[in-house]
Amino acid sequence: FKQRLDQIRVNASLSSGGAQLVQAARLPNVPVEPTPKRTLAVAMLFGLLLGLGAAFLVDFLDDSIDDPRELEKAAGGSPVLSIVPTDPPPDNRPIAISRPGDTAVEAYRTLRTNVQFLGLDQPLRVLQITSSLPGEGKTTTAANLAVVLSQAGKRVVLVDADLRRPRMHEVFGIPGNRGLTDVLVGEPVELVLLSVPVEGGQLDVLPAGRVPPNPSEMLGGRRMKALLDLLATSFDVVIVDSAPVLPVTDAVVLTNSVDAVLVVVQAGRSSAKMVNETMLALNRVSAPVVGVVMNRVAPRKMKGGHGYGYGYGYGDASGAGTPSSF
Repeated sequence: FKQRLDQIRVNASLSSGGAQLVQAARLPNVPVEPTPKRTLAVAMLFGLLLGLGAAFLVDFLDDSIDDPRELEKAAGGSPVLSIVPTDPPPDNRPIAISRPGDTAVEAYRTLRTNVQFLGLDQPLRVLQITSSLPGEGKTTTAANLAVVLSQAGKRVVLVDADLRRPRMHEVFGIPGNRGLTDVLVGEPVELVLLSVPVEGGQLDVLPAGRVPPNPSEMLGGRRMKALLDLLATSFDVVIVDSAPVLPVTDAVVLTNSVDAVLVVVQAGRSSAKMVNETMLALNRVSAPVVGVVMNRVAPRKMKGGHGYGYGYGYGDASGAGTPSSF
């Protein structure tokens, strides 16, 4: 009987699978999938994490300069002489003429003051303005600096020595068919100089003229040096707008004929590597670099947490260096 009972139990276990009913299943009232709210919350969290990761990656890979302290470091310690905000002029003329009360003009007046202080010990009669690459604002800086110097009572001549892409005749709306290249081949400079009326002063402009096939040779020759020396005897300040440093050698060979070199850097575009390469190229020929200008700075940067502004020189409040001639 016992053997029969055990056999019945084994047969019962085999037929039922050894399973026991713990709790009866109930029909759910809500669907397990899809769950729109939960899916939306997970998607938002995942998107936020992905966006933060992408932002940190872009910030890590972006070495563009947007702080004057970074610029001064990349420039090898050269002082930041002015910080110019992004403020386009209402027309093609320099903003110092079309809108003299603008905040950007105050930045150019700051640059004027700092350049004048740099020339206390040794007069800076011939000032060359260049940049690392095209489009960083060197021509705009040269034109506005010439205007504010003229407004201060200085006799200023602005020379367009960018023989690759001359623009100074467009900025002032003057003829550009004759200019620097004509003087270098023998034409008297008095016949080529053009006067531009400026409130409170007078500005003379020497356009580039026709684009020559050999710009570097013309700018590095003895005639260019003699011309700048001649202009320095007739004017208080000679401002020379030259080509960018990295694409061509025009600006580098021209540094031997000037008293000072000013490098314009566009905020948010120029990288520390480009600025460093520009300074190395200028240092190889012992160029007299006196400082840099940080151009097209966003207004939020001008008034933000970086602690620098415009209109007060370039001391501690600007975060930039101070020249030794102060």
